Amino acid sequence: MKIGAIILAAGGSTRFHAKQHKLLVKIDGKSVIRTTVEKTLQSDFQPVIVVVGAKAETITAEIHDLPIIIVQNTDWLQGQSTSLKCGLRAIPPAVESVCILLADQPLISQDTLHCLSLYQERFPDEIIAPLYHGKRGNPVFFPRKFFPDLFDRISGDSGGREIIREKGAHFVDVMDSFVLRDIDTIEDYQNFLTAENNE
Repeated sequence: MKIGAIILAAGGSTRFHAKQHKLLVKIDGKSVIRTTVEKTLQSDFQPVIVVVGAKAETITAEIHDLPIIIVQNTDWLQGQSTSLKCGLRAIPPAVESVCILLADQPLISQDTLHCLSLYQERFPDEIIAPLYHGKRGNPVFFPRKFFPDLFDRISGDSGGREIIREKGAHFVDVMDSFVLRDIDTIEDYQNFLTAENNE
């Protein structure tokens, strides 16, 4: 099964309250955005599309040398759904499913991504989403048959939650707390640094 990836990296980082955008701060010597993109590339998704918006030039400079497609969302202020739609427009026709990743979740394990990919191949007509201790996390895999719903039925910051609620999903239990954890605040970032040092 040919699975592509869309990394949503267009947000304004408004809750981070620092001089730098949250995707540009370092974890283990690399920016958050580069860490997320490199990990996604290692998971053999083809293609890997990164949707940028706020600080597009600076964020693009962090990853421009990698084998990815960078798409700019000029409507990023209208919410995450606009970035998802930008990414979907760049998906080639041969791709049968997309993995939707959040750029500010850099420590999701390679094993988790591999496991979710295998479940998508096993259940090619179902949305695949991870569960950690009963809570739904990210990334989420959407087969192509759900692309029209993602285009026509979502708006603002809703992402694919409404589609999952209506259509259902195959939920996969994972032992990876980072499917629930993103970097919104300075405190989140400090917790990520602690987690990285304790690995």
